[in-house]
Amino acid sequence: MSKKTIILVRHGESRSNAGQSHDQGDNPGLTKVGRDQVEATSDFIASHYQVDRILCSPFRRCIETAIPVSRAIEQPIVLEPLLHEFFNEVWFEDIRGLRLPSLRVLEEAYDEIEGNYVATKWWPNVAEREYDVHDRCVRLKDEMFSADDGVDCILCVGHWATVSAMAFQFIPDLQMGVVHNGSLTVIELDGDDVELLLQDKNDHHAVSTPEFGA
Repeated sequence: MSKKTIILVRHGESRSNAGQSHDQGDNPGLTKVGRDQVEATSDFIASHYQVDRILCSPFRRCIETAIPVSRAIEQPIVLEPLLHEFFNEVWFEDIRGLRLPSLRVLEEAYDEIEGNYVATKWWPNVAEREYDVHDRCVRLKDEMFSADDGVDCILCVGHWATVSAMAFQFIPDLQMGVVHNGSLTVIELDGDDVELLLQDKNDHHAVSTPEFGA
């Protein structure tokens, strides 16, 4: 396997993170602060890495985080449900009644998204536990490296829980702690050698919020 670089990015500050009115339900977009964060993150990624593929959680706040990067590096966004938010009963009071747009609807709504998607549910019917998030990320890691397709740098845009769980797949003893909005964690793989290049880097933008979830 050739040298691989994995870039893990948490979405920018969402309206929920900022404690703003929840007029966007369970799928809030970014605040002005969040949009500024992701522009800075996009500039940093475009200046330092040659990204071959962008994988993104289907939540609005993650798509809005990935779009500036997609435009800057001229790479499409691929929706990856395995990166979705931690569906626990604290953040989602009615998981069975949850209504989110299908991947097909999202692909039709955003020019930056490409792929062949089906119009079915991509979120669970019941609350998840932490080991469910871990298992999702195990599956994603396996899929990412199932073929040597010339993809050497993959950007994953997700949430605090999935950024932490993905980092754990590569560096099991890594203590992530806080994962700030718009921050980067970068891991390089070279055969059996694994190197942490950046952890929760957020000093490339002026304002960062550490709120967990949503």
